[in-house]
Amino acid sequence: MGNVKEVSVTVREISPEPGEPYVDSTQVMRFDENGRVLKDRYDNLYKYDDKGNFIFGLSEKTKMRRDEKGRIVYYENRQDEEDDLGFHINFEYDDNGRMSKAKMQGWESTVDEAFTYTGDNIYPDRFNAESEDEGDHYSLVVDYTYKKFDDKGNWTEREVHSVSKHTVVDEDTEETYETKSLEQRVIQYY
Repeated sequence: MGNVKEVSVTVREISPEPGEPYVDSTQVMRFDENGRVLKDRYDNLYKYDDKGNFIFGLSEKTKMRRDEKGRIVYYENRQDEEDDLGFHINFEYDDNGRMSKAKMQGWESTVDEAFTYTGDNIYPDRFNAESEDEGDHYSLVVDYTYKKFDDKGNWTEREVHSVSKHTVVDEDTEETYETKSLEQRVIQYY
């Protein structure tokens, strides 16, 4: 909320495996005065023409479509026409305009994501992901607990608890990983 210029997110793991060091990582995202992404958390740059239309993302083949409300409903990334490693994502929104589902399709993998909200909250309480990749199954459940907000109503600190499972179908094995982390955001406004 608000006219965001930059968001810096620092993630600190708060329950590492015994004997493992704590891990901190920071991601920075930038936006223009109209709220369009200029740099995503993976350091990819985005450009728009004079009318605000998306013209360039990860490559010249990147495509983005928005609905009548301006929300992104489709995103495709390819380095070129023969890029088998490219992917596309379809986004869905609930009646309150919050992202509810995302489906990513890649060369040999699919990922189905879902976001769960409590009441009219704009931030998700839970994130679920299910994916298949070359016959293996992955699942992820992430629960968020919001601790601090700034004066615009944006969260600045949240706890994240995630449980992931990896099932290797050919070997009939399953591994489960659990992590807890603290995410802190510093938000700059125009």
